Formats: sequence, C-alpha cells, structure tokens
Amino acid sequence: MNISVKSGTGGAGQAKRAAAGVPAVLALIGLMGLSVTQIARAEETRNTGWWADVGIGGAGLSTGNDGITSGGGGVWVSLMLGRRLNDHWLMGLDLGGIGLHPSAGNSDPYSSNNNIYSETVTHSMLAVRYVPQIDHGWVWGLGAGPAYYYNHTLEQLTGNSSNGNGWAADAGVGYDWKIGQNKTHIETMLNVEQGRISYNAPLTGQFNYSEIAASVHVAWF
Repeated sequence: MNISVKSGTGGAGQAKRAAAGVPAVLALIGLMGLSVTQIARAEETRNTGWWADVGIGGAGLSTGNDGITSGGGGVWVSLMLGRRLNDHWLMGLDLGGIGLHPSAGNSDPYSSNNNIYSETVTHSMLAVRYVPQIDHGWVWGLGAGPAYYYNHTLEQLTGNSSNGNGWAADAGVGYDWKIGQNKTHIETMLNVEQGRISYNAPLTGQFNYSEIAASVHVAWF
C-alpha cells in the first residue's frame, strides 16, 4: 500500500472546498425534512407509529484515483429507526455503510489483521421513505448526512481511529412485501450513495466516492 501525505497550501485549499459543501448538504437535509413533514400533514393519516428497518447485502465502492483507498467490494449493512408519518411517508435515522474486503490495494499485505475488513465507509443520515401502497409495492428512499472513513493500516501508522469524515447523500429504490396480517415487511433494495471524505490530521487531502449496494431488509411499520 502506497500512502502519500499532502501538505502545504494545497491541503488548506482542499479543506476549504470540502467545508464549502457542508452548507449545501445541511440545506438538503433541512429541505427533505420540511418537505416530507408538509406533505405528510396534507395527506389523510390512518397509519402512524414507530418504524424500524434492518438490511444486509453486498456493495461496491469506487473512489477513482484521488484517494488513498482503492475502493473495492464488501458487506453493506443498514439500521433505520424512526416514525411512520402516515400511510405513505416514513422518516428516521439511517446508520450504515460498507466494510471493504482486504486487498493488496487497501491493506498491509504483511499484517496479521488481513482477515478483517480493513476499511469502512459509514454514514448517519436523515432518511425518508415513500411507499405508494400500504401493504406492498415499490419503495422509494432518500437520505443525507455525515459520512466517516476508517482504514486499519492508517490507524496503525497515525494512531487515529478516525481517518476521515465528510458528507454523503443516498437514493434508493426497492420492492416491499407485507408478511401476514402484522406489521412485518420484507424488502429488496438498490441504493446509490455519493459522498466526499476529508482526511483527518496528520493526513491532508480528500476523496470523492460512489457506492452501489443491493440488499435484503426486514422492516416493521
């Protein structure tokens, strides 16, 4: 693994550009919450209550050539908890991300820890889901919020367990089946996530990433 540490005014400029994107993501989060709340109030409400969702699947992550990480494939997980606002809209917190399989490009080949997921890109997003039908059918989702990067090899070199952070947005589509007469649902989802991570000190610089995940979910709402 080749690690290059950038320094000088270029790193400061990149940090400023990364910070400039924060207001846009915050505005997107606020707009999502406001829009869904207003739409939910305008619709007739019959079904409300807590909403929970657990998903697992496979994903691929790509970073191009602008980061230390080389990307790759791995396991994708998601945990959501929130409220069902009415028959069609759900809103909550989405905690999840991808654990990348160790490879020559993103881990130390001489490390005894190569049997673990040596890199992770995770997020904590405000998520909204739209279900056109109450008991089955298509599911549409959006999310936005902070993103975090961890690299086992970088932790050993720098002593920092957090190697980078930034912001990300996610869009998903899937299909939902209600199981029996209770509130249990089975879903298949396809998610596309875009984000930007800035490295934490002593490293400088940043990278953009794209992620595609296919997963199976169990939901209660």
